[in-house]
Parts: sequence; C-alpha cells; structure tokens
Amino acid sequence: MDILLESTIERAHQGIPEAQWALGTGYSKGDGLPQSYAEAVKWWRKAADQGFSWAQNDLGLAYIKGLGVPQDFGEAVKWWIKAARQGLDGAQYNLGCAYYMGHGVLQDFSEAAYWLRKAAGQGFEPAMRILQIMREKGCI
Repeated sequence: MDILLESTIERAHQGIPEAQWALGTGYSKGDGLPQSYAEAVKWWRKAADQGFSWAQNDLGLAYIKGLGVPQDFGEAVKWWIKAARQGLDGAQYNLGCAYYMGHGVLQDFSEAAYWLRKAAGQGFEPAMRILQIMREKGCI
C-alpha cells in the first residue's frame, strides 16, 4: 500500500472529514482499494455528517443511483440541499436537475432555475446548458 493511501486511511480513522471523503472516493473507484460502494457510502456518510459538502454531494449521487444503498431520490435531495446551501456548484446543479425532473421533490421549474443559476454563476458549464434548454422549452 502506498504511503499516501496509508496516511489517508489513518486520517480517516481519526475523524478528519476530508480524509473520510477521499477514502470513500477511493473505495468507489477501486483506486488502490477493493472497489466497494458500500464502503464508499460508509466513509462519505461519516464526512457528510460532519458537514463536508463534497461527501454530502457524493452521498446524494449514491442514493440517486442506488450505489451501496437502496435507490432513494428523496434521500439524495436531502444531502444535495445540505451541500448546495454551502455553495458547492455540483450539488447546486444536482439539486436543480432534481427540481427540473421532479426526482425526490415536486417538479418546480422556478426552484430548478434558482439552483442552476447558482451553479452557473460559479462557471459550472452543465448548469448553463440545462438553463439554456429550460429557456428554449419555455420553462423559464
């Protein structure tokens, strides 16, 4: 095992959220570790519970896709709201898309546009593309 991975594991066990998120990401990708979404979710949840927005976003993605947890759109939205409120552009995009499609929430184009504009304002290209589609369809 390489020294960086050993350090990450040690720091994750010490409760450092950045390391817990990184360890979860390593498990999700099988990067130097056995690939396991269940292990990824375990570590992302530890970091997410401490308010680490990247882990909250990734936990939401796990729930929306049913990776390591039962698929649950409402649970995905719950985690994206936490991360989006902290300003994480990817979570703002994911939350905006959830509102646009009505996944885990009632479909609401106004709320979708709100979150997508926040992500787009940070230069998040996918959010800009969805906003353009919404304009073309007359949703906003």
